[in-house]
Amino acid sequence: MRKGLQKLVNQYISAISALEDTPKGRAEAQVWADWMKGQWANHGLKALKQQRNLMTDVRNAIKHQLGADHFALDSMNFTVDEWILINQPIDDQVANRNEHQTLLAPKAVNALVTRAVKLLAAREWADIAAGLAVLTGRRSAEILATAQFEYKTP
Repeated sequence: MRKGLQKLVNQYISAISALEDTPKGRAEAQVWADWMKGQWANHGLKALKQQRNLMTDVRNAIKHQLGADHFALDSMNFTVDEWILINQPIDDQVANRNEHQTLLAPKAVNALVTRAVKLLAAREWADIAAGLAVLTGRRSAEILATAQFEYKTP
């Protein structure tokens, strides 16, 4: 997240942390959520698509700092229709990818798997990551940033 936007998140979290879960507190939380969305727009992030990750980041910050059940999560959110609008292009891409799959011949699949297994024994981390990506079906970002693996069998 951009440094300037992180400052805004900190300011937002500080403001809503002082609110109580009352009708008045919820109304103030809505004002702060609207303020935050306005700040995104002021930074040139006006489209919902541009705000998607910001919304997720702010909601995660609320959950992390104030708890997963904090009432401000109700106001710091998109509407169902907005989420549908944001996710529709992604859904369309997945549908298109699923409709235009290229099937590999069994011989090609075996060669690919054999090569990926060999990469697991490599000395270079990038080769190991490539092998893991092929064999697990995970994206490289997942392999390198968030994936956790453990031995199940020899």
